[in-house]
Amino acid sequence: MIAVGVSHVSKSYRLYRNAPTRVGNLQEHILSVLGLSAKGLTETTNRTFRAISDVTLDVRAGERVAVLGGNGAGKTTLLKVIAGITRPSEGAITTRGKVASVFGVGSGLHSMLTGRENITMYGTLLGMSRKDIRERFDDIISFAGVEEFVDVPMKFYSSGMAARLAFSVASHVEADVLLLDEINAVGDADFQRRSYERIKEMVAGGRTVIMVTHHMEGIRDLCDRAIVLDRGRIVADGEVEGVISAYLSNSLSAAPK
Repeated sequence: MIAVGVSHVSKSYRLYRNAPTRVGNLQEHILSVLGLSAKGLTETTNRTFRAISDVTLDVRAGERVAVLGGNGAGKTTLLKVIAGITRPSEGAITTRGKVASVFGVGSGLHSMLTGRENITMYGTLLGMSRKDIRERFDDIISFAGVEEFVDVPMKFYSSGMAARLAFSVASHVEADVLLLDEINAVGDADFQRRSYERIKEMVAGGRTVIMVTHHMEGIRDLCDRAIVLDRGRIVADGEVEGVISAYLSNSLSAAPK
């Protein structure tokens, strides 16, 4: 049974002559309500960047797939398209069951809300019911280690605390498909160890996992398949050890001497 289907998917982004003004989600909402837009959005004419290009990928239920590639290869974009965070420019995505995802440091959390409020908001976004959130609330804050700060606004959290909370919420979702983007690249050593053990528990439970990571030993331990993206295209897809060996060999040969 196919849990995730990616059919001839491409994603393009429009390029800008000047960098867009960075505004937060709340500011974007207010500007939208007022019929305004942020200054500095001077677009170039008909120029786009293709982050992923004509990607076709089927992931079976219960399969654990690692996504490898250099910076800018399209790894995070692929996961965001699968998660439904961004729409593909071309092609189609199909998923079977509930999908939960963790992207970057504290992704999905709002800096102006407290930890408690973020758990409710983020859990709801990931498909948890109010009842589920209440029942798992204590476990979520305990795993994240933020008991003393649960009623403190997120803007006062360290990046490690935000990462722990985001991962803790997502890992308590009863999801069929779990998408993870470099979650082992943040947090202290204890959090990395506990998050790794938590992922192992979820994998053992038969969840479908697609993960972006550079942690090769983790890939060997957790995944049964690996793919390599290069400039938005899949250039390798197969058994973990063979793909890792080819990827590392190509990466080393391409490194500047």
